[in-house]
Amino acid sequence: MTTGERIKLRRKELGLSCEQLADRINISASTMYRYENGDIEKMPGKLLDPIAKELATTPAWLMGWEEETKPEQPAKLTPKQQALIDQIRHLSDAQVDAILTLLKAQADL
Repeated sequence: MTTGERIKLRRKELGLSCEQLADRINISASTMYRYENGDIEKMPGKLLDPIAKELATTPAWLMGWEEETKPEQPAKLTPKQQALIDQIRHLSDAQVDAILTLLKAQADL
């Protein structure tokens, strides 16, 4: 199995679209599609860590160096939880800190 095939397999297991994964690692959807389908065979090494992180796996598994398919799969997020995460990614550190303070205060009620 190629690196691209592993990326595609894991992405589908997590219910992500090619566009969503590409957006999360800041590349175009067409480039991600080309990696997955083998049109681009040499993926820059700097992309392996972010892709592995988004796919909850390791760069070694993506490259085919490990037989273990992936670490334990994280619990699936609800659509609302995923929406929160997607929005937080666009905020500054100060904004995230303010939201965390608010959430902690709400949890203490």
